[in-house]
This record gives sequence, structure tokens and C-alpha cells, in this order.
Amino acid sequence: MRKKLLLIPLALLLAISLIAIGCPTPPTTTPPTTPTTPTTPTTPATTAPTAPAPWPKAAIIASGRPGGGVYTIATGIALLMTEKLGVKTNAESGMFGKNLVLLHTGEVEFCQGQDDLTYYAIRGLDEFEEYGKMKLRLMFTGTIPPGVFVVRADSGIRTISDLKGKVVNATIPANMSFTRCAEVILKSAGMTLEDIRDIPMGITEGREALPEGRVEAFFTYVPSIGGCAWAEEIHMQIPLRFITGEEEGLESAIAEALFAKKATLLAKDYGDMIDNRDMVTVGIHTNYLCRPDLPDDFVYEV
Repeated sequence: MRKKLLLIPLALLLAISLIAIGCPTPPTTTPPTTPTTPTTPTTPATTAPTAPAPWPKAAIIASGRPGGGVYTIATGIALLMTEKLGVKTNAESGMFGKNLVLLHTGEVEFCQGQDDLTYYAIRGLDEFEEYGKMKLRLMFTGTIPPGVFVVRADSGIRTISDLKGKVVNATIPANMSFTRCAEVILKSAGMTLEDIRDIPMGITEGREALPEGRVEAFFTYVPSIGGCAWAEEIHMQIPLRFITGEEEGLESAIAEALFAKKATLLAKDYGDMIDNRDMVTVGIHTNYLCRPDLPDDFVYEV
């Protein structure tokens, strides 16, 4: 009986001890992870190269007047394109301002147009305002056709100052590039259109008006080299003289003009029409342009 009584306190003491110490928490086990199978990298999708756009089978170059230097160049380019590129190409006569409109509307593939006209056309300014910003692509810049006033050699008119008060065709509504260049030459002598009796005419009308006595002078562009066929023809019947500003005055006027550049007529080409000596005058670059939708590789070949 005594032993039983002794065991009871011992059992109580053991229970109290276990409570004070705390029962150990069984360790948690992490389940083994299943190894992942490496994924095969995906190859990005590729697109087939786009086939180049087809070249046109035929093309038109809108150029200047037949017999003029730019028309001759356009004819030569057309022949080379036909022979070397296999694109049947024709040069057609036209007017530079209208050429840019034809190019913008897609009626021709190429054209020639002067620098000032190109500037205003791509911005939809001046005479091109009704078309907005025109769709044109500049390929390269070519020659500078010299501008001169043409008078009869027997008129007594030898300088630009002599044109004061005279009946002159200086404004060409069909191509204001002519008029802008004429104004630069007048400015070289301290003059404006108001100092002459300006009669607006067509580009070639002055050639008829001068021999007929309807004007005393007219402004025009002539080829920079090789002479001018229509001028030589008239010169054989009625001797002509080309006049422009004095070189010092021209340099000052050119410096203030946006597009004007110095140009030279050679005595070997124009003889006594320029008193048998080289003549420095003013001109505006001729640009060569194309439609912007033509294939790049075709344009580069041209």
C-alpha cells in the first residue's frame, strides 16, 4: 500500500514536468519535388521577303519646249531608259509649272521643273496653292539655263537701264520662274517691273512680238551651251542682242534672291548676239523629279 502511495506523487511530478518542458513537435517533411523537363526554345516566326514592286512598262518625261536644251536632255534620257532599262520612254514637250501638276496627278512618271517652282509646289504655295502639298520626289538637279532680255540689235538698247519705260514682255503667267528671274536682272540695275511697261505673254510669244514690233524686248531662258536654234533663226533675219545686268549688280541681286544662281553664256556659242564675249547672267536650276510611288530600285537605276 505504501508503494502505491509513493508512485502516485511520482506520476504527478512526471506529468507536471512534461507540461513545463513542452512536447517536442515532430519535424515536418517536405515532399520531394518532381524534376521538371526542360522546354525546347521556340523559334520566332519568320515572314517571307516581300517581292519588289514591278517596274512600269512605259514612262513619260514631261519636259520643256522642243529645240530647247532641257528638252534635248530629256530626249536623251528617254532613249537611254528605253535601251538600257527596257522601259519604253518618251519625252513630251510641256511647261515646267504644268509638268509638276501632271506629276502630282500621276499623269506622267517623270518631269523637269525649275527650282523655285519645285519649292512652291511641294509646299502648296503661290501658283500651286489649289493643289495643297504636292506629291513629288526629287531625283537630281541639273543645269542652270541662263536668262536674258532679247532686243533688236538696231534698237539702241544695250543695258538693262535702257529698258526703263519700254514695252517689255517680262511676265510669263504660264511659268512664273521666268518672271522671278527677270525681276532679279531688273533689280541688278535698281529697277522693278514698275519701271517698264510689262506686257504678259506666253513663253514663246515674245519671239514673234519682237520682230513684229509689238514689244521692244522680252525675257527668256536660253541653253547654256551649244547656242539656241530659234534665236539663230531670227538673228539671220533681224539681228538680235542679249542683255543682262552688270556683273557687280548681278552678284548683289543674286545674293538676295532665294533661287537665282550665276550662269554664263559663251561667246563661242552666241557670237555677236553677246558682242563676242562671255556674258555672266542669272538662271534657276532645273530639277529632275519623279512620282513618289515608283519602285526605289527603278528610280535608282534611272
